[in-house]
Amino acid sequence: KSRFLGDAKFSGARFQKQADFAETYFQGPASFISTLFQSDSSFGNAQFNGDAVFLDSDFASDVDFNYAKFLRSGSFWNANFEDVSFFETQFAGQVTFRSAQFRGNATFAATRFESDVLFRAARFWGGSTFGLSSFGGLADFGNVDFKKTAFFGGVKLADLAYFVNARFDGDLILEGARLYS
Repeated sequence: KSRFLGDAKFSGARFQKQADFAETYFQGPASFISTLFQSDSSFGNAQFNGDAVFLDSDFASDVDFNYAKFLRSGSFWNANFEDVSFFETQFAGQVTFRSAQFRGNATFAATRFESDVLFRAARFWGGSTFGLSSFGGLADFGNVDFKKTAFFGGVKLADLAYFVNARFDGDLILEGARLYS
């Protein structure tokens, strides 16, 4: 298990082989701005105590953030993903996926968004799963383009859910969803 007790700066880095950050502990800010992950990568069970910034990062292969904990803010603004999984991931602070491109399957199943989350202007080219996820703050899906099935079955939305100008080319499934706003 790796530990970064100060700032972890990987901005502009290129990982040509597998990037394994599974179970890594980031005490301070973690910066992956404009980082290229050319092969599979894992941040499974990683813990980000400081801000985690993946602005303009490109994940050219599979990536998992399963069971990861983001205890402050997270930014995936304009990030590009192939297949990505955030299964049972915790976002304690605000997180943005604004203008992100999800080219393969995107899994956010059982993910906890405890504060505001922005997907504004994101594109989901493959299937997207948010089943059993909880949204504690604003859930902004304005101008999002869902090309295939968008599964939101069993989600809990405690605050405003914003889908203005969202486009659903496939099915939208909200069975068992709870809207508390």
